Amino acid sequence: MGGLGKTTLSKVVYNKICTQFERFCFLEDVRETLTNSEGALSLQNKLISSILKKDNHQVSNVSEGINMIKERVCKHKVLIVIDDIDGRFEFDKIIGNLGDFSFDSRFMFTTRYKRALDFFPNCKLYEIGEMSHPLSLQLFSKHAFGMDSPPMEDVAISEEFVKVAAGLPLALKVIGSLLFRRERKFWEEKLIELQGIPSTTENKVQERLKISYNELSHNEKQIFLDIACFFVGTHKDLIYYMWSGCDFYPESGITTLIHISLMKLDEGNHFWMHDHIKDLGRAIVREEDIQHPYNRSRIWSTDDALDMFRNAKVKIFVEVLRVDVKSREHEKELKSVDFKDLLGLRYLEVRYGSIMGDFSQVLPNLCSLRLPHCESIPSDIYMKKLVVLDLKECNVKDNWRGWNRIKAAAKLKAVNLPQCSRLRKAPDLSTCTSLEFINFGSCRHMEGELHIGTFKNLKRLSLRWTNITELIIRGNDIGKFRRLEELLESGKSWEFLMEEIPRLPRSIKRLTISPPSRVPNLLELTELESLSYLRGNIPCIPQDLWLLCDYIEVFTPMAGGLLNELPSLANLRNLTQLTLMHIGV
Repeated sequence: MGGLGKTTLSKVVYNKICTQFERFCFLEDVRETLTNSEGALSLQNKLISSILKKDNHQVSNVSEGINMIKERVCKHKVLIVIDDIDGRFEFDKIIGNLGDFSFDSRFMFTTRYKRALDFFPNCKLYEIGEMSHPLSLQLFSKHAFGMDSPPMEDVAISEEFVKVAAGLPLALKVIGSLLFRRERKFWEEKLIELQGIPSTTENKVQERLKISYNELSHNEKQIFLDIACFFVGTHKDLIYYMWSGCDFYPESGITTLIHISLMKLDEGNHFWMHDHIKDLGRAIVREEDIQHPYNRSRIWSTDDALDMFRNAKVKIFVEVLRVDVKSREHEKELKSVDFKDLLGLRYLEVRYGSIMGDFSQVLPNLCSLRLPHCESIPSDIYMKKLVVLDLKECNVKDNWRGWNRIKAAAKLKAVNLPQCSRLRKAPDLSTCTSLEFINFGSCRHMEGELHIGTFKNLKRLSLRWTNITELIIRGNDIGKFRRLEELLESGKSWEFLMEEIPRLPRSIKRLTISPPSRVPNLLELTELESLSYLRGNIPCIPQDLWLLCDYIEVFTPMAGGLLNELPSLANLRNLTQLTLMHIGV
């Protein structure tokens, strides 16, 4: 059963014993990851980068991944946790031959399905039971009262809540969080509601979790359902822009969802949900119309989406849609007529498709458009409400007619174009004065100049691994960008910036620089959280700077990088992560 704490327990064991191994890796949410077209490849790359300890070791196909695992990963004594597998998980087709690993290596699996372990006849099985009553009461009290036990006057009602939670840690946590600092009458009503839920296996967890969903406002429900159906594991930035464009107020909404334990943001600001909570959200959407997916508000299944297109079903109810046609060789071409009735669509994501036709009068409420890896994209997109344009790894070129259309996108706040290898120059976005997020990272052929002087609200600018040679700023005053939080630059653009512009805004939180000596006010950046040095010799880093940041990365991709001195690590009270790559110390 889900919700018993299998993943939590496996993490505790992993953290306790991992130092006994040369290398180790924790692969989370394997069952969910494998539902994506590139799921197996994603798991391989995470395993390879974790074991080899090099982020740039990526494989392009599963066969290559198995070979690299055999040749390089299997050499080490490894501990690998593979979390949440089902009967469809095929170890040999993703990880390789178990016999190729060293005799001292160990694998640990978590699963809801015993049959998933049939491939490993000699494995040892540990079956998790429900939480004991004393521990259940303690866990409930931590979330309901912020202490290990309930106050004397609340012991009796707390015991009743623990009873209906039936020893499930997830239910205890969510119910307790919902009740925190609520009046007594609210507690009594929720207890009656929970006691009225039948204790069948199928709804033992979900129906108990649903009482927290029922307490959400309309906007909070929309955010919750979006995350559950689409965005678990996704970075928050671009999604926040979409929700803001729809007046969902994501800052307060996400705060509420975290407060009542329906989700959390991990250290990298990616959305995370427990499987049972994610399943609850998807079940709520399915219940909108059990038989006809095209009458639901959200479609995340490619089969359902293509069926809707093929049968010209009425689809005015769909608000969020994802289509991944990577493995659909004969169904990659999507036409504007397929989308003509999607009047309420606010988010569209198409992966690996070719999108054809006239879109000038289609998708009138679209706020966010994501077309990763698409071979062709329409040039006449309806721009009136568009807030996010994400063309990651697309074949878009400099002569794409859509660039002229984008100039009229008054509400556009985020342009994400990483790894667009066919772009030779930065697009002219100077008329999009509302822009806050610009990412041209790894557009390695992009050259020339970029005008950013009109972007008064700019928060994030990434030109990392481009050949942009000049930033055009009115008055050469980057200090006026008082909301700028992230500046990721390298190469000639950075050198020009530091020669022409004397000071960086103090709002900077994440900074990539090369070399450090050209930043005169670096120690004045009191909001700085993350600092990366790129390229060249780095003779020393000021002691005060080490004390300022909680994340420092020193990375020299060229041979011969040199860092002469490190401070005493015992004094770095804020530092949570230090990465030194290709550095001679």
